[in-house]
Amino acid sequence: MSIAKSAGVAACATFCMQFAMAVTPGHIFNAYVPDTSNPNFEITDIVFPITVLNDIAKTGYYFAQDYGFKGSDGEAYTGLQPHTDGTADVRFSNFSGAAKVVDTTHCGSGADNGPGVTCGTKIPYKANVTYNFHVYRDTVDKTVWIGTVEDTSTHTVYPIGSYRVPESYGGIVHTHDSSNSLGRSFVEYYLGLENCAALPTAEVVFGAPVAANGDRIVNGTPWYTSSACPSSDYVYSSDVNQRGDLHIKIEAAH
Repeated sequence: MSIAKSAGVAACATFCMQFAMAVTPGHIFNAYVPDTSNPNFEITDIVFPITVLNDIAKTGYYFAQDYGFKGSDGEAYTGLQPHTDGTADVRFSNFSGAAKVVDTTHCGSGADNGPGVTCGTKIPYKANVTYNFHVYRDTVDKTVWIGTVEDTSTHTVYPIGSYRVPESYGGIVHTHDSSNSLGRSFVEYYLGLENCAALPTAEVVFGAPVAANGDRIVNGTPWYTSSACPSSDYVYSSDVNQRGDLHIKIEAAH
């Protein structure tokens, strides 16, 4: 009896210690996307290219681009969550309480436990392939926004979903703060880890977003990292090339 109790205590101590040490890193890296076009110009059709360069050892990363709409009370984002089984979840979400589901096959009400709409689907996935996330306003019903993703290795386009916003909302514009930016490219780790030093290596390129008129909107520099993970537990590097593509690498500190 005492042996069983001791074994149980030991097992619990190990489990509880691991549980107590668990941390959800959250946003590890965020970069503004400066818009070099007229800040009053409203974008109604844009492509966000995302390329993950390495095989991710653990599910949990989200590579995404967020942006806002003129007159909106919430942001929106689209992006890629790679898995280790050769698939990825792709997302197209809006955090406005006024957003409504249009595509009932791919979308549902609510976004990250709050108001809005979340759309998503699962697609075949490979590292080192560029996935073009296309966000555009419907040409007939201008209250509807549509999200798709193209696998550039096969040229297959997958629908992610669509939602409706109020008529008062305009196109995609600069963010509401003083950053003079279109939004953020971000890397998030959304699952729990034993500690931040256990972050799997990730290397990604956020291609400069391209508006329908051909303007390339230049990617920026990091402006904050995750408060859940001290910088001593992981290291990151970033650079922007002449085309405006943002290259980021994140790995555990050794």
